[in-house]
Amino acid sequence: MQLSLFGSVDGRRFVPGWRRELVIGLLGRVKLDLSRSEPADGAYLTVVSLFGGIEAIAPAGCSVTVAGSSVFGKRKTRVEQGEGPAVTLGLWSLLGSVKVSPAKGLPT
Repeated sequence: MQLSLFGSVDGRRFVPGWRRELVIGLLGRVKLDLSRSEPADGAYLTVVSLFGGIEAIAPAGCSVTVAGSSVFGKRKTRVEQGEGPAVTLGLWSLLGSVKVSPAKGLPT
């Protein structure tokens, strides 16, 4: 679990092969580059942000499912399904947008 009260969370501390992770940002942006640590098949990431946006960069080749809700903010998902591990992103935001994009250098 990663927690940030005032400031941003970057998600660099995931162990390769992670299965379940929880990230909470109370006042600040949550930016997660999931391409830095490959998840296990069936991995589930829950991200909760009360006052700030969530940006997730999906790992290359993964089959990504996005769940969750944004109360006051937009949601934008730009990932294509891959043949790799299945990953579910439960992204919950009260005041802020949610964006899921592919790793750099991959088609959008």
